[in-house]
Amino acid sequence: MTTNARVVGISGELDLHSVDEASEALGRAIADRDRRLVIDLRRCSFIDSTGLATIIHVTRPLRENGSRVALVCPSGDVRKLLELAALNLTFPIHDRLEQALEAPVEPHAG
Repeated sequence: MTTNARVVGISGELDLHSVDEASEALGRAIADRDRRLVIDLRRCSFIDSTGLATIIHVTRPLRENGSRVALVCPSGDVRKLLELAALNLTFPIHDRLEQALEAPVEPHAG
């Protein structure tokens, strides 16, 4: 498994009430632009539009710098929402953390 990644886990609900904490954690993680970022949503039960926007906006500097950002989210309501919001076009979405960590580092379409 690669160690050239930062993993940020988000659990519970990612919504207007919790987005500041998640934004802070993601902000700390993107400070190291030499490693890719893996956002682990396996324990996330709900995401609203504020949460989706936070993931997109906080990770933008990394993506513009050419760094890889991936999401981990198995099937379920959160995964369906990510796909409905077309985040799978911006980020690779993996079912398991191991998949995200072992995936080749290649630019994604987004």
